Amino acid sequence: MRGNLPDNLLTLLRDRTHGATYIQEKIIDELSALQRFEPSLLVNLAEGLRQSYPAMVQLHHLSSKLEECAEKRENNCVKKLKEFFGEMHNRAVNKCVEEILKLGPSRITTISHSSQVIKVLTRLKKKGHKFTLLVGEGKPAKEGLVTARVLREAGIKSYVCKDGNLAKYARRRDLILTGTDAFGKEWLINKIGSYELVIKGGLAGVPTIVCASEDKRVVPDIMNYSFDTDFLRNFKREITEMQMEVVPTSIVWKLIF
Repeated sequence: MRGNLPDNLLTLLRDRTHGATYIQEKIIDELSALQRFEPSLLVNLAEGLRQSYPAMVQLHHLSSKLEECAEKRENNCVKKLKEFFGEMHNRAVNKCVEEILKLGPSRITTISHSSQVIKVLTRLKKKGHKFTLLVGEGKPAKEGLVTARVLREAGIKSYVCKDGNLAKYARRRDLILTGTDAFGKEWLINKIGSYELVIKGGLAGVPTIVCASEDKRVVPDIMNYSFDTDFLRNFKREITEMQMEVVPTSIVWKLIF
């Protein structure tokens, strides 16, 4: 049900370039810009998010909050959502920055596009930490090009390589840093190529930090599953179609949220 959704929100429901954090933040910004809207708009938007992004847990959390706002009919509910998610993401970013500064890497590798990763890297730059970035292009949409462009504009030296070469080059670098679209107790989901990147980096002694946030964790009351492994089984097709893959958390050095 998307009948009363304005075009800018419909565009976000069709976004196949950006990650869940970007989409979540843009949706809240667009809602904040609307001077007035009916509760039905929030309900339709929540349903649209679930249909458009079935494997993006973060957007299911947003859907649940939007439905709460529609039920409460509070005028400042969207503002509260912005503060709630903003503080949550900021805490995770700060934790990631602190951990990376302890390691002091000068050559960082990432894959595709993650708003959380971009925030971490730009914050490292502001703190005076010097480093270069290697990013995989992220076919087929080539989201990695977006990552490199944004970070270059922020004054960070960023280089793009073919996805097939990323794991090979990453073995010569100091840190692998990725985001994730969902995670459970023993697994996480990220762009195809992440598994090989983490495995080969680990064999060469290169640690992987995954910068997530609490709203990307699969929990029963949001996803309606008794066990987080049910999520993987039910959304296997969607995960594949979105060019994602499952990475065991056992091969990741640190998952921060």
